[in-house]
Amino acid sequence: MIPTAVCRPNCLKGKALKYRAVTYDLADKYAEPHDVASDPQGNAWVGERAGRVGRFDPRSLEFVEFKTPPGPAAEDRQSLGNPQIDARGIMWVPDGPNNRWLSSTPRPRSSWPSRGPRAWPGAPAGNSMALHPDGTIWATGANKEVRMLKPDAVEFKRFPSPSAKGGQPAPGAYGLAVAGDGSVWWAEDEIDKMARVDPPPARSRSSPSPTPAAMPSRAA
Repeated sequence: MIPTAVCRPNCLKGKALKYRAVTYDLADKYAEPHDVASDPQGNAWVGERAGRVGRFDPRSLEFVEFKTPPGPAAEDRQSLGNPQIDARGIMWVPDGPNNRWLSSTPRPRSSWPSRGPRAWPGAPAGNSMALHPDGTIWATGANKEVRMLKPDAVEFKRFPSPSAKGGQPAPGAYGLAVAGDGSVWWAEDEIDKMARVDPPPARSRSSPSPTPAAMPSRAA
C-alpha cells in the first residue's frame, strides 16, 4: 500500500483501495519463482528455478508442482524462464541451462517435448518468451537476438539485432513483447536500446533510448 502522504494523482482511490493481497508459500524452500502465467481455466502457473512449474487453483487453493525432464543442468538449478500459455492450454517455457524450449499439453502436464536450434551460437533459450497471434513462438537468445519457432513445422528462424556486430560486446536481449501490428520488440539492456522485428517481410531494427544508462529490461 502506498502511503497517502506520498500518493500521486494516479494512485488508487476510493473503492479501488478496498482490495486484499494474499501471499501463498510454495512447496519448495528454494523454488525461486520467476514468472507467472494463467491458463484458460483461470489457474495460475509459475516457472521455478528448480526444474519445475507450479499450478495454483484459486478455487480449491490447491498448489501442484510438475517436474520437467532432466537435462545437463543440475536438477535444482534448471532456471525456467517465463511460461506462456495459449488459448488451447498449451504451455511453452524457456529452459536456458538445458539449451531447450519446452512445451506441454494441458492433460497430462507430464508430457514435455523439447525444442532447440542447437546448431546456432549461444543458448537456444533466453530470458523471455512470447506467443504471437499467428501461432509462432518467440524468445530472446544469445544475448543479441530473437528466435522464432513455427511449432507445426518445427522450423526455427533467428533475427540478430543490427547492433550485434563482430568484435563488439553483445547488445543484450532481455524482455520481449508482441505488438498489435504483429511486430516483436525486445530490450537490449547492455546498450540502452530497444529492437524490433517488423511484420512480414520480417527485418530487425534497433532504436536508442533517450535516457543514458537506461538499461531497458522488460517489454510490454
